[in-house]
Amino acid sequence: LSIDFTANKLYWISSANGTINRCNLDGSGLEVLDTLKRELAKGTALAVMGGKLWWADDESAQLGTVTKRDGRNFVVLRNKTSGVVHMKVYDREGQKGRNPCQVNNGGCSQLCFPTSENTRSCSCTVGYNLRSDRLSCEGVDSFLLYSIHEGIRGIALDPNDNSEALMPITGTLFAVGVDFHAGNDTVYWTDMGLNRISRAKRDQTWREDVITTGISRVEGIAVDWIAGNLYWTDHGFNLIEISHLNGAYRSVVISEGLDQPRAIAVHPQKGYLFWTEWGQNPCIGRSRLDGSDQVTLVNSGIVWPNGISIDFEENTLYWCDARTDKIERINLETGESREIVLSAANVDLFSVAVFGPYIYWSDR
Repeated sequence: LSIDFTANKLYWISSANGTINRCNLDGSGLEVLDTLKRELAKGTALAVMGGKLWWADDESAQLGTVTKRDGRNFVVLRNKTSGVVHMKVYDREGQKGRNPCQVNNGGCSQLCFPTSENTRSCSCTVGYNLRSDRLSCEGVDSFLLYSIHEGIRGIALDPNDNSEALMPITGTLFAVGVDFHAGNDTVYWTDMGLNRISRAKRDQTWREDVITTGISRVEGIAVDWIAGNLYWTDHGFNLIEISHLNGAYRSVVISEGLDQPRAIAVHPQKGYLFWTEWGQNPCIGRSRLDGSDQVTLVNSGIVWPNGISIDFEENTLYWCDARTDKIERINLETGESREIVLSAANVDLFSVAVFGPYIYWSDR
């Protein structure tokens, strides 16, 4: 397809019958230039500039021009030019004009669509909705955030809603742990393949690596959204570390007594830090956010405790175990009232999240 902006015509080339076609922009006034039927074997690309049409033919491996008006004066400019699938004439003079999106993005906070020479409409990226002012965008309040090796994705909480709630964050090698900071609309994740901790704005207007050195196998990550701190577990160095959300003031919180820590969760209001361990003696641990008062909450009946999640309304801690195929919970302060929430067969429970009346889990 190619547009002749001067004449307000739309052109296209047909590889099946060797014709160049044109019409008005509203589809009326169809004209077929069939003078090239004998010349074009398999036309694949077309461009318009001035009084000429520029064409490419994949079968003859040629590229050339004809007169725009009647399709005559067939000229071959290049031979042995196969594989051309699209052409565009770079012409500064061809990109002139105005539309309502030209100044200040039309007043739109994200996307501006010109609907005529004098009107426009605003729209939003995936996971955002247009506010009542029809100008600004607001992120979806609640959705399920999850990691796959290749990145981070988000889906609606309603099983009947198949829409994406997050423009997929890509470019990861082995993304594992994921958390968010709603206050600055930022997603945080660990990448065991690239060996770093990164973050990105939910609308992906910016992205940066937070921690890139001095880590081994970082899996779990947790955001303290009140103090503005970031916690993570290092499976390789047997550490739990902390830094500001931007990676500054990094410090070790717990270095003693850990055996392959994996998942991690924080309760900023109560000042608690929770984690799971995969080592010789698998367990669920708890300490204060500064690493003090370290205790083992659960150490029996668990083998591979993976995901961990806090139910802030019920004051309860949940975890899933990939070997026992169970999701369990306890009172997060006393460690009592342990009960099995879900027990299944032939599953690989790897992560769990609690929100409202529901539990969400992944089965690998």
